[in-house]
Amino acid sequence: MYATRPPQAQISSNHVPILATILKHRYIALRFLPQISYERAAPLDISPQPSIITRIFMLIKGVPEDRLVDWSGAQRRAVENVDFWRNVVDVAKARDAKLFVVLEWDGMDVLRG
Repeated sequence: MYATRPPQAQISSNHVPILATILKHRYIALRFLPQISYERAAPLDISPQPSIITRIFMLIKGVPEDRLVDWSGAQRRAVENVDFWRNVVDVAKARDAKLFVVLEWDGMDVLRG
């Protein structure tokens, strides 16, 4: 993969299938994959080398209403502060506008399990 500094923002259309997956379910389970796990599974080679790489990968699973009881732990976490994901994907440094930052955002619909 090659990235260039200009333009400042490059937008991918990968978000459309992910949003469609989310919208087709009344209830979803969502998990952010830690960056280190994602890097091991799908390493990136970008030139020139970015100052910061932020990779956000979500696992999304539709949950049928009759199976919500199986997700009681997740339901308890759903009312907690949602800022925890910032530590999972490590976005703190990505806010520095002076740096060459690459942001990758993707996800996968988990069909079984």
